[in-house]
Amino acid sequence: MLTALVAGNSMATTPPSPIWHPITLSDGSNSEAILRGTADFHWFEDKQGNALIQEDGVWFFAQIQRNSDIPELLSTGIE
Repeated sequence: MLTALVAGNSMATTPPSPIWHPITLSDGSNSEAILRGTADFHWFEDKQGNALIQEDGVWFFAQIQRNSDIPELLSTGIE
C-alpha cells in the first residue's frame, strides 16, 4: 500500500512529455503544440511561445491570469 502512495505522488510531479502534438486550426491549416506546466496547472503552447486553449474544438490564444494563488487559463477570443 505504501508503494501505491509513493508512486501516486511521484506521478503527480512528473512534468508533461516534451512531444509536439499536431493540431488543426479553424481555418483548416495545421500546426503543432506542446504541453507545458505541471500536473496542477498546464496548457498548450505553440512554436512561437503563445499559450493556447481549446474550446468546443476550436483553438484560441490564451492568457494566464492570477486572481489569487491559483493561476487560470482564459481564452482571449482570438483564433
